Amino acid sequence: MFTERSALVDDARPMRGYGVAVTPGRDGPLVFAAGYGEPNRLYARNDGRFSDTACGIVADGTRHGMGVCAADLDADGCEEVYVHNCARGVDGGDPDLLLSRLEADRYRWTDVFAREVNADRIDVRAGRSVAALDRLGTGRYGVAVSGYAAPLAFYELGDDGEVTDMAEAVGLEVDGGCRSLLAVPYRSREGDLFAGVEGGPNRLFSNRDGHYARTDGGEETVAAPPAATAPTTTGGEGRVTLALDRSEATALLRADRGRVLVLSRGTRREYELTALLRRAGKRFRRVSVVAGGPLDGHTIGEAEVREAYDVAVLAARHESWTIAPDGSQSLSAGDDLFVVGSRDALDRFAEVAA
Repeated sequence: MFTERSALVDDARPMRGYGVAVTPGRDGPLVFAAGYGEPNRLYARNDGRFSDTACGIVADGTRHGMGVCAADLDADGCEEVYVHNCARGVDGGDPDLLLSRLEADRYRWTDVFAREVNADRIDVRAGRSVAALDRLGTGRYGVAVSGYAAPLAFYELGDDGEVTDMAEAVGLEVDGGCRSLLAVPYRSREGDLFAGVEGGPNRLFSNRDGHYARTDGGEETVAAPPAATAPTTTGGEGRVTLALDRSEATALLRADRGRVLVLSRGTRREYELTALLRRAGKRFRRVSVVAGGPLDGHTIGEAEVREAYDVAVLAARHESWTIAPDGSQSLSAGDDLFVVGSRDALDRFAEVAA
């Protein structure tokens, strides 16, 4: 049963807006209301009531919000807020906002699209809806953005803060524009996507180990595999095999900056290890070794990390990164660890290590 609780909102003046998202805050939920041609509002709990705390880039009354969602795009434990803006017609006119908190316990925000690395990634389209998807089941989400007379986009955030449209790579392709998007737990545990298509049949994409396939009765578009020019391997997560002449190696490695997307050609479930662990109730966390703590100055084996804290160390950075370190791995204050375990175990370990 719904209850009228509007009296809890300090600033309840009418506003023209097209979406609301709720995300965890320092003292309770934060409520983001996207304004259309007027400032956005960010309501935070204050003495049992909700007050508008939006200012600066968060408020930004110059844009026209059409949709908003909140999800953790960088797996740091704090959700980002994606605001889709659309001012006019089919060309959009307003760039989108991807708001990220600078500190977990404060309300200072930055626009990820404004970073130099994303200078050519700002999304300007006449979109209609947004939806968050955790396609690998790791707690790291991407955002699908539907467009009017524009292809469906699916943005993921890299560790360097770079935003990349992964729609084509993961199979989220729609001919023509979409009016609506909805993340649904239809066939997979990690979330499927329903797309309401403009002037055509709707689409239902099923998540199959991080890649999406149509399950709405239509024909799935399958690209013809490229002709093999060298022996191939089944690859796997984090591995890539190259075959080339020795004379070409210098040219291959000369790039100042390159982007490589490796899609596994195998179908075995171990290629999606993170998804399997999450389905088993495990979660991932990055922690730093605190000075003077029980890990500082010891090896992983000496600290008995697995036995004492019920977590496993997947990677450790002590001068350089080591994947799947053994018990002889030394730890010092400031070292970074990626660990996996239950939520309770990770919380206990973080209190000691970080």
